[in-house]
Amino acid sequence: MAFVPVPGMADKSSNVSHQIKDIDSRIKAEAKTRQADTSRGKANAKRIKANVKRIKANTRRGKKTRALAKADALEISENIADIRTNAAETLTNSVDVAQLKAEFATLNAFIQDALGPIKVKAFGLPVGWLVGGLEPVVAGSPNSGLMVMNSKEYIFEMDTNGDLVGKGGRLTLFFSRSSDCSGTAYVAGPGTGRGGVNSFYAAQGYVFSSGFGNPYYLPHDAARIRNLRYSSTYDGTCRLAFGFPSKPSLSNAYAVLPNDPDVTGVPNDSFATPVTIGR
Repeated sequence: MAFVPVPGMADKSSNVSHQIKDIDSRIKAEAKTRQADTSRGKANAKRIKANVKRIKANTRRGKKTRALAKADALEISENIADIRTNAAETLTNSVDVAQLKAEFATLNAFIQDALGPIKVKAFGLPVGWLVGGLEPVVAGSPNSGLMVMNSKEYIFEMDTNGDLVGKGGRLTLFFSRSSDCSGTAYVAGPGTGRGGVNSFYAAQGYVFSSGFGNPYYLPHDAARIRNLRYSSTYDGTCRLAFGFPSKPSLSNAYAVLPNDPDVTGVPNDSFATPVTIGR
């Protein structure tokens, strides 16, 4: 039997074929679009991850910055508190110094009125008058210590050999900015347990031996320094501070200067002997 085409069937078949091709093209185009969207999505996901990492890093840096800022603020507040304390103590010290000076002047005037001034001479030349002493200055030493005040109103302690000594012997020097005992020197103040000087010596002015070259002196009305951190000490030998590079501290101290005979009236060398006392 021969095939007889149905009228119009060829056109319908062609139309269906075109529709199929069109649908296939749209499917492929949609697949490409979705693939592109997927690639963009992956790229966006990478960017989001990177942004999350940056945010986390910034957060960590922010926490560190805030911690540092808090530490700085705390240190500033502590410094302000120290400044206020120092100001209050300076005011108190000025009153104490004035009172000590007045008491010393009264006592000295009483002694001189009662006994007359007791002069101290070295090789027959007057070096000052006796204000205390006559007890051994260094434990086990046969020499007696003489506390003398000279015409420049500086106090110093000397033994009968004409040598200067520190309070109870040589005073230890403290250095805050060096590990080799160079730069500004300090002595411990009262209540430190480090063999320092008291407010009386600071008020009067004091010349002493440290064993570190020439003598040192504490100027009249020296200001007390609180919480001095130091790096090295000298007590006959230069030593690093215990625990260096961490710096220990003195609760209070005084800055001292190398002796200047023109200022203090005390020579850098020993006094000539014999040393005598009398009226």
